[in-house]
Amino acid sequence: MISRAEVVALTSAFKAARWIEALFSSSGNYYSFTSSLRGLIESIADSVYTLRYAPLTLATDHCAIYKQLCGDSRVLTTHKPLEDSLLHFIQATKYPPKADVPDPTVFRAKTIRHYLETFGDERVLALYGILCGVVHPAYESTQIFLFSQQDDAIVCSDSDQLELVLADAIYESFSETITAMGASLFNAILSTLWIAAQFDSKSASSLLPVVESALLPELKAENERHIATSGQLYARALETGSYGTQNSDPPAPGTQQIGQPDVASRCQLP
Repeated sequence: MISRAEVVALTSAFKAARWIEALFSSSGNYYSFTSSLRGLIESIADSVYTLRYAPLTLATDHCAIYKQLCGDSRVLTTHKPLEDSLLHFIQATKYPPKADVPDPTVFRAKTIRHYLETFGDERVLALYGILCGVVHPAYESTQIFLFSQQDDAIVCSDSDQLELVLADAIYESFSETITAMGASLFNAILSTLWIAAQFDSKSASSLLPVVESALLPELKAENERHIATSGQLYARALETGSYGTQNSDPPAPGTQQIGQPDVASRCQLP
């Protein structure tokens, strides 16, 4: 599970980097711009949907998981929702509606709206709708070439300036939305990689030094707090004979909290 979380985090970073590269190499081509921005948004949404619970899940149950890895735990934990989510990111694909899929929850890709709704921001959906209008066969995909002059329809390929104006308009209208999505992805990736390294720093990603320097102090402190609390959770389980995670406290103002712990985690004492 920890290795899969690292794989998803690193793959998410590399995918986003390539989409950003495509976006900035669009050279004023409105179709390249909107297609690349749409691909970037879909990629971010997929990654954040997957990683939103990973950092807090691994931090909240850090002590129990670490002891299990060392072979001396009296607590057995399962994190199937997180496991399913990580596998979904790696292996899910489109199947015909009536196709027989071994585990639809894991292997059948969801609709893009399902991933986009992770952000809980209507402006994300609005931006995506505009981009789809340009990329798909629709009114928005033809209007950069069609003009009306003295009741005559004119089709003109000299659209370079208009395309730049339209691209700038999208940036100006949705810059905060795009920035917030990027920040959510950035924080989810960094938190996941940092917490995964707390189980075994020797096998951690080679990007760990970069992660250490880039992770927001507020996020690192929050993760450390949950790791510290995980020891108390484990000790309480030994006393009471049962183990269960609790939802984390609300995030501090100004911090980027990545979801809630995997509350479906259940444990048993031998």
